Amino acid sequence: MPFPSDVQRRVAHIDVLSENVFAESILYWNHGFEVEQRWMKVNAASRPMRIGSGDALDLDCDCDVVISAPEGGVVHVNGNLGCDIVAGGRLELVVRGNVLENSTIRVNGFLHIYVRGSLYGQIEATDSSKIWIDGDVSGHIKTGDPSTNLNIAGNYFGGITSKDVDAGMLFLCIEGFASDESMCSLATIGYSVFTASVGSSNVEPGFYPNGSIACQTQFGYSSSRWCVHRQNNRGTDQRGRR
Repeated sequence: MPFPSDVQRRVAHIDVLSENVFAESILYWNHGFEVEQRWMKVNAASRPMRIGSGDALDLDCDCDVVISAPEGGVVHVNGNLGCDIVAGGRLELVVRGNVLENSTIRVNGFLHIYVRGSLYGQIEATDSSKIWIDGDVSGHIKTGDPSTNLNIAGNYFGGITSKDVDAGMLFLCIEGFASDESMCSLATIGYSVFTASVGSSNVEPGFYPNGSIACQTQFGYSSSRWCVHRQNNRGTDQRGRR
């Protein structure tokens, strides 16, 4: 079955907010096989798959086999992602379900990804990335350089680190819950710029950190600031989930 229309509209909305990062997906849903990308439709995946730079893969199933895209491309998973994806260049990835614990998305290049469910596995990108997750994040994200835009509609319990000593910039939006401890930990990584908007946390609403937003870390000068919108001592918040 095709991606549900509400998921397509959600990706189209994000595409506008993120400056055309899901253009190939929108064209495919709007015009089908008339678009230039060579879309391959797969209803059941039983062995590893490889696509070229001009290819696009539409998996109408859960994915439990390794996908390689050394020159980038477009991948749709109409289910859960339970395998590794290894890519280079620029990867446009849409996952209808969850990214499972045993899955790693590793991109030596630029990554644009939308996950309808939650992230239990790992995402790694060496260059800039724009990441949208509509569920919770309990997995791990390794950010690249020069910048990462990360949007989480659910709760954040996972980990974020930088792949390089030059941590670049991190722009983080969490609509659900994230602890004050996790935000303070991110501020010590050494991002040249770290800004965040947090839906709810275990501290009072307001601007953080208390004191100077600039500090010297082991990786160099860093500027960090974030805003908390609601206090919540329960540790979860369902308001942000899509």
